[in-house]
Amino acid sequence: MKYPLTIIAITLLSLTACDNKPNSLPAPNTKPHQAEQTFVDVTPTSPTPVAQSTNPQAIDCQTITNTLNAIDINSQIDDFDQADKLLNHCLPTADNTTQIKWATQYQLAYQRFLSFWQGDTFLLDDTEFDQLNQVMYDIHYNKKYNESDIATLHPKAQYFIKQVKQNKLKIADYCEGEFNFVNDYQAFAKLFTPHLPKDQAVMIERLASDNQEPLWCDAGLSISLDKLIERALFWQDYQKMYPQSVFIDDAKRLSLFYEYLLFFGSDNTRWLNDDKTKFITYINENDETFTDEASFVKLAKHDSELGKKAQAFLVFIATPTDERDDKYPINPANLDKRHLDDPSQIEDWERATLQLMTALDKTKVDTPSCISTPICLPDTSDKP
Repeated sequence: MKYPLTIIAITLLSLTACDNKPNSLPAPNTKPHQAEQTFVDVTPTSPTPVAQSTNPQAIDCQTITNTLNAIDINSQIDDFDQADKLLNHCLPTADNTTQIKWATQYQLAYQRFLSFWQGDTFLLDDTEFDQLNQVMYDIHYNKKYNESDIATLHPKAQYFIKQVKQNKLKIADYCEGEFNFVNDYQAFAKLFTPHLPKDQAVMIERLASDNQEPLWCDAGLSISLDKLIERALFWQDYQKMYPQSVFIDDAKRLSLFYEYLLFFGSDNTRWLNDDKTKFITYINENDETFTDEASFVKLAKHDSELGKKAQAFLVFIATPTDERDDKYPINPANLDKRHLDDPSQIEDWERATLQLMTALDKTKVDTPSCISTPICLPDTSDKP
């Protein structure tokens, strides 16, 4: 754990740490209303009706989209079991466009299923919300808890906890007391990747591995700097390995996103001081001081585009601040309206960030749609 000797606030150009999670619970101080809904833990005789036909394979495969799109907040895990059976039967012979469509629909179905929102109404009141978060914390971190605590939860929450215990669902910790239920991304990859071209299988397997645990924690990164570097290198290499992939645009967005995080950090994860002239010194749990400079020095020796960026990063840090205006003129495309209207509003720490963007030839980047899912979804489903 890092403890900065100097705490420095930064807001300009930092990426949002609020990865928009479709299943997120609202903050404890909100006052949602209890929905008038009864959720019963029963297994339907037929979770998803399938039309009858003299050609079962053709009809079964045609019903997959309807089966997945019919899953919502009122569904049960058995509906996914039914969908899994259909997909296992149909994926091997489906064309690739249809395979990707089904994979996308499958993940969106899970996000609807795991939501606690019924339209504009949240199903839990404040007390139920706090009780659920406490139980999820205890289970996720293997703490002791009483079964009676689960019995007092909302029926839908009880049902989800039961599925977690049966290893059909997972719990994700987004910090600050916020937990979410998520599906098993490894199971998702196991279902789809055997039937996909290698480039697509590689991407889904990677996203499933990286995204099962949240990237963000309290406006900071939950992964180490070295892990961040590894991810940035992976997505850079993916573009070279599979330039014709149907996922190439997603890979480019992920590459730019992780590269930005690497050199600029986030609100609560930073490597440099305000004016970006030196690395922040931290104290570890053994009271030893250290900085992150060695990781960037090592990266600068890497024979890659990212290695060249690291070299430019280190050169920028070593450049005196009074020489930066001439050497690194600010790109107007990186200025917001306030700065364009009145350049004098640019503060020194903001100027340093903008100049570093020039040094690295960077512009503002959007959060990709797949930093919390095992497949990149339509942009509207996972925006920051």
